[in-house]
Amino acid sequence: MKKVSLIDNQGDFTYGKYTTYLDRLNPLEFRCGIWGVMPRRFKDLRLKEWQAYMIGGKDHYILIATMDMKHFSILKVLIYDKKTNQTWGSSQIQYNRKIKIAHDLRWSSTYAYEANTQIQVNHYLHGSKIELGFAFKDALTGDMISGYFETAEVINTPLISVLPLKNEAGFYTHKQLVSLQGHMSVNDAIRKFDKKETTLILDDQKVYYPYKTLWNWSTAAGVVEGDYCGFTVSNVEALKPSYNENAFWKNGEIHHVPDVNFSRNSISGNWTIVDEQGLVDMEFKPVAKHRIERNLFIARAKYEGPLGWFSGHIGSVSGEKLYVNSMFGMLERMNMRL
Repeated sequence: MKKVSLIDNQGDFTYGKYTTYLDRLNPLEFRCGIWGVMPRRFKDLRLKEWQAYMIGGKDHYILIATMDMKHFSILKVLIYDKKTNQTWGSSQIQYNRKIKIAHDLRWSSTYAYEANTQIQVNHYLHGSKIELGFAFKDALTGDMISGYFETAEVINTPLISVLPLKNEAGFYTHKQLVSLQGHMSVNDAIRKFDKKETTLILDDQKVYYPYKTLWNWSTAAGVVEGDYCGFTVSNVEALKPSYNENAFWKNGEIHHVPDVNFSRNSISGNWTIVDEQGLVDMEFKPVAKHRIERNLFIARAKYEGPLGWFSGHIGSVSGEKLYVNSMFGMLERMNMRL
């Protein structure tokens, strides 16, 4: 099998969609700037990196996000109890780089250690293994919450996309759906997560976004008759037309989805996600809202990340269809100037 690096020998992105891991993740070898020469230090400042982990259990949904925007870092943990409608969370913005983002999901770690929040994720995807641990103090209730999870036996096909941006740079993302098992503790009360009912969608991104960008993204997963199903669809303004990372997992395989549009009802607050071919028709009803907004004059980030229930269906260009009725997940809207 031919080995593929994120950046080729000529300094260009190797655009395409892959279902196997790239041989090298080398974004700082991108050839850009005057006469194609730009110091690595300046390229590093423009490169935005983050990883997010969406854990879906029978009774709980957990979102963990680590974002290194270079000018500042965001560390976020959000937990929703589906039965009691209770939310715990911790969001921190640091104006220095205290987050370590994993370089390669096959054998690298992500970690962040702050006063009230600690996260560590060890990736060993070359051996189909992930270990994830966290601990934080809830900002409102003062509850002490921690958790430990590890992958179970089901590892679905990865979705690795290298897509062209309008600014002639590149967008790399690795998304994967796996089964998970573990436990969470709330003030020493243990809550277990069974592998037959628990999913993890991981999202790894390395992107040279333009100064201004906007995107909408949604994802959800669940276990349907023993099949670990889920989807990821987005509308990224910075991408060149007709390119997307949209797909769903069914029977362990990736099924590609056309471009979609997001719209929000100003009265109900519900979102609709549709495409022009009639293959995608989903509604998202938020039950827990989450917002972060920071304005640093030359830099600004306005983020919404509600959790909620999806209904409807999502279809592929090849004719496969996934029904998402009563599937829990999240929707994200980011308006960024950075």
